[in-house]
Amino acid sequence: MDITSIINQLFSNFWYLIPMLIFIGLVKTRWFKGVFGEFQVNFLLNLYLPKDTYHLIKNVTLPTDIGTTQIDHILVSKYGVFVLETKNMKGWIFGSSNQKQWTQKIFKHSSKFQNPIHQNYKHVKTLESLLAIPPESIFSVVVFIGDSTFKTDLPPNVTYARGCIDYIKSKRNKILSPEQVRNILAFIENDRLKPSFNTNREHVAHVREIIESKSSSKSKSSYEPRLETREVSKGLNTDDRLLGLRKARTLDTLKKIVLGIIIGILMTFLFGITYLTFVNNEVIQVSAEAERPLSEPSRRTLTDNQVRTMLNQQRDISQEKARKRNAEIKRVEKKMKSDAWASFYRKPEECRSYKSERHMIECANKRIRAKREFEKKWEATNR
Repeated sequence: MDITSIINQLFSNFWYLIPMLIFIGLVKTRWFKGVFGEFQVNFLLNLYLPKDTYHLIKNVTLPTDIGTTQIDHILVSKYGVFVLETKNMKGWIFGSSNQKQWTQKIFKHSSKFQNPIHQNYKHVKTLESLLAIPPESIFSVVVFIGDSTFKTDLPPNVTYARGCIDYIKSKRNKILSPEQVRNILAFIENDRLKPSFNTNREHVAHVREIIESKSSSKSKSSYEPRLETREVSKGLNTDDRLLGLRKARTLDTLKKIVLGIIIGILMTFLFGITYLTFVNNEVIQVSAEAERPLSEPSRRTLTDNQVRTMLNQQRDISQEKARKRNAEIKRVEKKMKSDAWASFYRKPEECRSYKSERHMIECANKRIRAKREFEKKWEATNR
């Protein structure tokens, strides 16, 4: 059997398995979780905040005295400037405003990650110095995306996804004039570094330098936690648990992608070899049957039946491929919709325990109304 022809048939028939396996592996990486978390925040901000009042700027890299800093989202309005830091995490979250590290607990596993309030402090101070506006005009907001639960009392600017909307709307004092808002937007757009691969690479190098300098000197002042910079990439800011291994995370992600490609190629190759071997055996069997000394009418009937059988098998295989592909697409869409619903709806505090049967029915109706509202907005957004 010619190996070249096998490989050619393999990739012509089963090429779609490789990108499918790569996509499945990519969905499970921290990078994808970070990007998806920021997508959910963008969805909520655009959905619930009027664009003529709140002006959103995403993925901003600003120069500082010691390098650069990256900010997930900046909202500029007459009520102030809001600096948002996104965390895509699950499990129980323990921490306080003054703690250097917070704790994430998933079942019996506990891990530490950097206090996101401290992490966002540098972003706030950078904007304060660049914009030359009073500190009370800038608000720090930390948004948790995913199935996480706060187990300690946290300040009001640390919220779940939907809670950040309520916190932003709670600021009703007009601090900035329309001219100031326009000037701030123009200044940020002019002063930010152009979003590109080189910009991100330079920021990664800057972050690594900071991490190396901190690992070489463990004794730091109490002011240092406030100067913590952003993670190596937006996807990695969802998990700061292993501060000493942060500079290896990008390499780990690349390794997972390469490993997914290799596994995809091997699985496709093995599956293709099995399939082609089966087909070749069938063809050989048909040929042997056809070469038997039969009468011309009998030989023609046998050959036609075998060809018809092979065509039916090929059709069934194609239909099965399409069914599996559609099922995988629907599963991913269902997962995205489920995550968006979890971010959209949080059970009200008064509905966590029912006082009466009537109270239980009212809470159920609230959830039904919220579900209907979410379905309408989801359909409008994904139409």
